[in-house]
Amino acid sequence: MLNISGAINEIVNKNSTLLWGLSNRLFNLSQLSRFIHPLIESRTKKSVQPTAILMNLSRLQRRVSKTSPKKNQFKIEDITTRSNLTILTFEKNKLIKEKINEFYKIFEGKNEYICITEGTSEITLVFDAKSRQLPNGIKPKKEYNNISAIGLRFSEKYVNIPGFIYTVVQELALQNINIIEICSTYTELIVYVTKENTRLTFNTIFDQFSEC
Repeated sequence: MLNISGAINEIVNKNSTLLWGLSNRLFNLSQLSRFIHPLIESRTKKSVQPTAILMNLSRLQRRVSKTSPKKNQFKIEDITTRSNLTILTFEKNKLIKEKINEFYKIFEGKNEYICITEGTSEITLVFDAKSRQLPNGIKPKKEYNNISAIGLRFSEKYVNIPGFIYTVVQELALQNINIIEICSTYTELIVYVTKENTRLTFNTIFDQFSEC
């Protein structure tokens, strides 16, 4: 059986909105205590006073406020954009891989954008739509057009600091920006968004994480 503190931790840690709100001190804790009161009682299986929930929430807020990553601790070194991209996602099999490898060779030596992401069951291909070419003989399970890539280059030190990618994605989520695809390398992060969200995505990242 959980105690009050354990029940609150369980609820907050399973809800990213609650965790983020507490870490940034955005909630009226008295109101939040009343809101989660029935959830606490169902987990502890006993009657709980709202003041006890409030006290534990206050302690948790102080703790997560100190340990949660702050966006102003992260700075990007460079930001780039590429527009007019197409994204194709395929079921992964031997034929698909062969066709995509053939398609990739077309782009070799050209100044055109292409990126391949391979998962356990799917392969996603992102390329410059101006090529006016598609892989021959294979049909994608999903296609997106008029996509923009926003590329971020950052310091190597952030690789060992928890929360960098989470913080970037969170800022975009607050702007209600839908990330179509995302990929990364050692010191680069690329988010793919629709044409309509390109300017807002760029401005959000630049304003929050630029060195300027």
